[in-house]
Amino acid sequence: MHVLIRSVFIVVLFTTTSLFGYELRSLGTLGGDYSHALGINAKGEVVGVAETSEGEDHAFFYRDGKMQDLGELGGGWSQAVAINTRGQITGNSLTQEGHLRAFLWEEGEMRELGTLGGKHSRARGITENGDIFGDSDDAQGQRRAFIYRRGEMINLGRLHGSKSRADDMNEQGVVVGTSKTFSGTFLAFYYERGKMERLRTLGGAYSQANDVNSSGNIVGTSENAKGQDRAFFYDGKTMQEIGAMGSENGLSSAVALNDGNQVVGVVYDDLGRKIGFIYEDGHMEPISLGGVITEVTAISERGEVIGASKLPGGPVHAFIHYDGYTEDLGTLGGDYSQADAINENGQVIGVSRLKDGSFRAFIAEP
Repeated sequence: MHVLIRSVFIVVLFTTTSLFGYELRSLGTLGGDYSHALGINAKGEVVGVAETSEGEDHAFFYRDGKMQDLGELGGGWSQAVAINTRGQITGNSLTQEGHLRAFLWEEGEMRELGTLGGKHSRARGITENGDIFGDSDDAQGQRRAFIYRRGEMINLGRLHGSKSRADDMNEQGVVVGTSKTFSGTFLAFYYERGKMERLRTLGGAYSQANDVNSSGNIVGTSENAKGQDRAFFYDGKTMQEIGAMGSENGLSSAVALNDGNQVVGVVYDDLGRKIGFIYEDGHMEPISLGGVITEVTAISERGEVIGASKLPGGPVHAFIHYDGYTEDLGTLGGDYSQADAINENGQVIGVSRLKDGSFRAFIAEP
């Protein structure tokens, strides 16, 4: 049974077949009892983390129906977070000394990326060009945003403070993230052509950039003049407050956008509910499976939105939202699932609980 919810006037339909044709399929494990899919490319190749028969969590690469163990850097733990269409994979692993290090896996080899002089580094994503972005400790132990390009880890600097972190990067080389200032506040930044620039706020002291599209438009969260955290859209000139779906005292956050400038995120309304939204052409449309909590994780270039939402009565299920409809993707037999990424062919990946209580990575295809 599938629950299909039409946004705006909320109609619930019970059907025996899926409107979008999705069905969850387990990707298995590396011999253990756990797996979680975290990234997918346009070819449908999947990466994530899975338990081995020895009880260690290792990064995996799933292709052509087979899950491959990518190994680790000596510390018994690794996790792959993203893959591009070249098959280049990035993620993080513990070293024998217990330090967290970003890695690049390609042509059958996992290569440590090093640091900016400190002990730890963390990769957050990879572009189609093979640029990796994330953050690393410097020699003073301060966190700095970085780009790893052609064998070199580049320090992106900071906004006159102690910390910075890169959260997204587009194919044109623009990086966005957040940096701590000398005053102790955090401000959104964009980095382009070797220079880090701060974004304005919505009138308050704080901002955070979460995503950037190919046009350089940026979304995130900023404090407004009333002290409220609100989702924003930045077009390179002005920062626009998206609002909170009519909730006077509500809060909101924008987590992602596509090249069509469709923005997705969440609203915390006056009643304490957490509701997903998609924003386009000045209109904010709610996304929910009917419960009080919804988490939005991504949007495709076609406008398909994914995440996880609480059903009336308790369980949390993965969903896909498109053209005004939100569909429950179901589970692999248990009472929980969440969708973490979607590619341009509409393939969705994430994690679901099985009937026995263990968790498995899944792929759902239209």
